[in-house]
Amino acid sequence: MSTAGFPEDQADDAFDRLSQIPAVLVRHSVEFVAIGGWAVQAQQLNLGYVTQDVDFTPNTDHDNLQRLSAALDELQARLRTGSESFPFTHDAEFLARMSVLNLTSDHGNFDICVQPAGIDGGYEELARRAHTILLEVRGEVI
Repeated sequence: MSTAGFPEDQADDAFDRLSQIPAVLVRHSVEFVAIGGWAVQAQQLNLGYVTQDVDFTPNTDHDNLQRLSAALDELQARLRTGSESFPFTHDAEFLARMSVLNLTSDHGNFDICVQPAGIDGGYEELARRAHTILLEVRGEVI
């Protein structure tokens, strides 16, 4: 994946590092739709820049949010505010009250966008229009 202004290996390393985030979600059976720059690059399309985060919209079903909370624990997710980050306590009920969470982990930054701009139906609307792709992330197919 060659990206303008970055050597190919640097762009690939950034993508591979960020790909660990959705890999954890998949391992926890979280239902989500990837959106934003990482999703574009996952389809092997060139953005012209290296994305710095993963954005996704989860299914807001209670059981799914419980699985998402477990995935956030595995990621050791922290709230991100500017250049600082803070640990936080979460569960399905907490996640159900959020519209956007800006988070970070050892794999990089990610945003949970329950109601992405311009999408009236949230996850359900995105899921109807989404397509599934398979990626290999450090030997694991997600």
